Amino acid sequence: MDVAGRAEAIRQRAVVGTWEDVPALINTATTEKSPSVRHLAAVAANTILVRMRGGLTVDQRTQLVQWSVPLDPGLNPALLLALAPAESLALDRLGRMLRDGRTEVRTGATAVARQMLLSRWCREPEAIEERLAQWLTTRLAPDAAADLIRLVGEAGLTALRPLVSRLPSTGNSHLEILEECLGRLHEVAATAGWDGWWVPDARDVLEEAEEHLDVGASWWIADGSVPGRTDRAGLRRVFAQQAGVGGKSAAILGEGRVFWRQSETAGSQLAELEIDRIPVQVAAGLANHLTGRVRAMCLVVAGRPGEAVEGLRAAAQEKRGKPDSAWWLARALLATGDPAGARSAARDYLDRAGKKASYRNSAETLVSSGTE
Repeated sequence: MDVAGRAEAIRQRAVVGTWEDVPALINTATTEKSPSVRHLAAVAANTILVRMRGGLTVDQRTQLVQWSVPLDPGLNPALLLALAPAESLALDRLGRMLRDGRTEVRTGATAVARQMLLSRWCREPEAIEERLAQWLTTRLAPDAAADLIRLVGEAGLTALRPLVSRLPSTGNSHLEILEECLGRLHEVAATAGWDGWWVPDARDVLEEAEEHLDVGASWWIADGSVPGRTDRAGLRRVFAQQAGVGGKSAAILGEGRVFWRQSETAGSQLAELEIDRIPVQVAAGLANHLTGRVRAMCLVVAGRPGEAVEGLRAAAQEKRGKPDSAWWLARALLATGDPAGARSAARDYLDRAGKKASYRNSAETLVSSGTE
């Protein structure tokens, strides 16, 4: 098989591969003559491991470290990311690589530490944080020290703030890197740094898969209070790379999920069916930041239909407005004790909406029986 064929086979394996495919990919990543194929094999192995990380056993994590022992880390630095799921089992090897004389190996080592910590499946954040503190107090190349300082901020390791504040300069950009790190730690430590609308994604950080944000399981955090929880134990506030978004995004890791913070104005882009799915606390929070028709719909979901009637009536009367506004008006009127007005609004919706409209069955029921 030619290089193009081998490369395509590896890409396909990355999509559907399992643990059983990892040894062969690691072998290809270290023995293949083509540099591009070696790189693709390393990326494929990491893609599979990111996808499987939550279900890996201790034996499998140990095996990852054992596979890496005889390998020269400079041969294929992309392959180093396969160590990330091993977490504490790989920290000794990672420490040696941070002191390696080759820039690409040091860069690979800090990338592994980042992938270890910035994952919803990170099992041992405390052990990694402790070792990170040890590494920062040893003599490291400026590039490695700078990358670790960045990671302290990205991982929200507020306990390390005093340590990074007194570290010697790592070079010309040290002050900029340090200020960014300290700014992120300040945000994480502040109650307001947790506030806002957070939506979980079925994917892990850096997992290559289709986006699957679930607004129905989203949180609205106010004054640092997480819905359904008495405290924030087990949750980690971080800054991570979100697919398709430039820079680092605010995230919460915990409960085996990644929650990405959304701007309040993002709620204005919600479709009607999505608004129907959001929790009451989220609807109430968004209503305080939005205007117009979407705000009114959020008020209905939040259990404040009386405040929504005027806005929905205006939206329903717009000549080129969405027919669904009439249905939301019907819901608001019914909830405020005006069944006649609700049936009238439902008739208006049925007159304007198509035969396959989302709420047609409910509207017909309301018109015929007076109940939803």
